[in-house]
Amino acid sequence: MGNTSKMDINLEVFTEIVKANTMKSGRVNWTSASTECAKRFGYEATNDAWRARYRRMTRNRKRVKVEVAKDYSGIKKELIEELKKPMPLNTLEHILKISKYEVLGLIKEINDEGLYNIDQNANGYKINKNIALPKQVYQHSIGALTKKTIMVISDSHLGSIYELISYLDFLYKEAKNRGITDIYHIGDITDGHYVNRPQQLYALKSIGFDAQVQNVIDNYPHEDGITTYFILGNHDETHIRNGGANIGIALARSRNDMKYLGIGSARVMLTPNCSMDLLHPLDGSSYALSYSGQKYMDALTGGDKPNILLVGHHHKAMYMFYRNIHYYEIPSTCMQSDWEKRNRINNTAGAWILNIEVDEEGSITSIRNELIPYYANKTKKAR
Repeated sequence: MGNTSKMDINLEVFTEIVKANTMKSGRVNWTSASTECAKRFGYEATNDAWRARYRRMTRNRKRVKVEVAKDYSGIKKELIEELKKPMPLNTLEHILKISKYEVLGLIKEINDEGLYNIDQNANGYKINKNIALPKQVYQHSIGALTKKTIMVISDSHLGSIYELISYLDFLYKEAKNRGITDIYHIGDITDGHYVNRPQQLYALKSIGFDAQVQNVIDNYPHEDGITTYFILGNHDETHIRNGGANIGIALARSRNDMKYLGIGSARVMLTPNCSMDLLHPLDGSSYALSYSGQKYMDALTGGDKPNILLVGHHHKAMYMFYRNIHYYEIPSTCMQSDWEKRNRINNTAGAWILNIEVDEEGSITSIRNELIPYYANKTKKAR
């Protein structure tokens, strides 16, 4: 009997012998394994010596570590679901089976992407479902031009059975034929999902955030050279309240021709002296078309007044000039819903074309308005 440590033993052969003498219980029969090792390696040793040698060789051999890439996309989706309610960091570690540093990294990544807004408080981390309403200001300069023609539309309610994709296609082709490059959409591109309005489900053909995003991506018109600038309306905002996801950011990422401007409102500077506000209010439809707009403009201070005010939400068409503001009610681009009929609310579908002229200083000298109304018998019906 001798010491196996002085022998040159092939580990692969040694391992084959050990495996061949491993019982169903997982234990090695070292009596038979030692006998076979003595024959193969030509050296007699005790069972304990062979066992100790095998353990030492397998412990000390150089192993190549194969790192298995984690599916962080799947973990991120799971994290978003968990954060619909407050979650402490250590609980997230346990649920997701990743380190706290990985959890914090994913939270930062999600916040940086902007689709969700994750906040931290005493109860842990949670997706913020509150609607923020800061008015963003954008420069859409018309350069040295003294004339600018734009199309303005609103309230498409895509995902609803009342959507008018064919009419939207008609409007975009009309804009293309007229050389219009900028179309402004004043909110409610999608019909959203009001969880407190169960009857709405019967009027939806695309239910949920992902389905409505995909519906817009696939079906909203695209014409080369035309950019759609849009804000979110109250229906679009339901996606934020329900799951914390901003559909405006999701659409702008998937469609390079669609530029997201904000929630509920935005200001566009066509020139340094020509400001244009986009507004999707939260009030209801009034008996007099001018009432809502007049009350809003009365409340504006002198320094905050825009030169042009484009208002969606009411599904009406109207123009008035009041307090030096060119005020427009923007009609919808959808059909009248059963809810509107039952509540005796008129739905005007159509679009405005505005021909804006400015002087050398960029101040408005004139605006010519053209309304393109929707007539079911003259425009292809909705799909």
